Amino acid sequence: QLAQRFCEMAQTEMQVCERLVHEQHLQHQGFMAVIANMDDTVPSVKNSTEQFLNMFQEFLENKPHYLQLSETVQEVAATLATIPLLPSLVEQVPQDPMTSITSCKDIEGQRDNMSLLDWLQLRSSNDSFHQLSQICTRGLQQYTEEMVSNVQMLLTNMLTSFGDENLRSIKGLPERFSGLEKLLKDARVIVQEQGDLAQAIHQNSTRASNLGDNSILPDLCASHRRQLILMQTNHKRIKDVHRRVVIAKTELIQTIYIRLKWAYGVECQMSVLSERIHMISSGLKTLKDELNILQQTHSVPHLYLTAVAEVVRRRTFSHAFLMWANDLACQLCAVHSEEVARRQNFQTQFEGHILSNLF
Repeated sequence: QLAQRFCEMAQTEMQVCERLVHEQHLQHQGFMAVIANMDDTVPSVKNSTEQFLNMFQEFLENKPHYLQLSETVQEVAATLATIPLLPSLVEQVPQDPMTSITSCKDIEGQRDNMSLLDWLQLRSSNDSFHQLSQICTRGLQQYTEEMVSNVQMLLTNMLTSFGDENLRSIKGLPERFSGLEKLLKDARVIVQEQGDLAQAIHQNSTRASNLGDNSILPDLCASHRRQLILMQTNHKRIKDVHRRVVIAKTELIQTIYIRLKWAYGVECQMSVLSERIHMISSGLKTLKDELNILQQTHSVPHLYLTAVAEVVRRRTFSHAFLMWANDLACQLCAVHSEEVARRQNFQTQFEGHILSNLF
């Protein structure tokens, strides 16, 4: 029974060792999956950040122009106040969906002398130009070169952390796994030996019982004692293998734990960087919408006069074209009538003649 117990314990220890080694392989695969995921996400974040920095740098280069537009918007308003709205356009103001009912009532009192500024103010609040200037100025002052430096610093720190080769890989791991496989191989030999010894003891005991010869018992007991001592030694050896496998797993856990903390730090840096870019981009998008309105406001006088001139040009062209087309139609009508008369005259002369059978 003791020999069988040694054999069973050896098999149990072997199973535990194999499971521990397998778990180490799984831990390594999990860590490599983390690295593979970072290899995909970090370049993506890097590219998006560089695109953002290029866009933001371009915006900063145009910042003086935007500030000038914001500072001169009141001058544009003064210019708009001097440009009258054509009477035909005044009649279309109530049909504008951006014009409120209250504003439509105000049109009656301004119908004869409505300016382009009046029309714009009917579409919004009376102090919209002043508010627009303040919003754009405050927004432009918020976005500075310091933001670019901060984002660039976050990107550099993230790439530096991610590029640490000492943490991206585990040196000596193939040799470690090779050593563990050798330990398992040695342990399997020990387990096999324990099984053979247990079987030999069982067979000897069975044979002695069948013979019933008490004279062989001293030698049999001495032999069994030597075999049990050997099995005890083997048990200590396999326990030592178990201990070394546990130590190896503990060391691997500590190694991977340090690297997972590093990976978590890199992921946090990516998260902070992405959040910062998203926050700036959202605010910048809103500001660009306001700046677009500001630019349109500055182009209103020129574009309005250009549109009026284009309307006059088109009407002049249409009038000239219609006159030319009418004259041409009259000429063609005369030519057509003359041709019809000639054909009728010919038909009158030719009808009933003997030559009509030929033509």
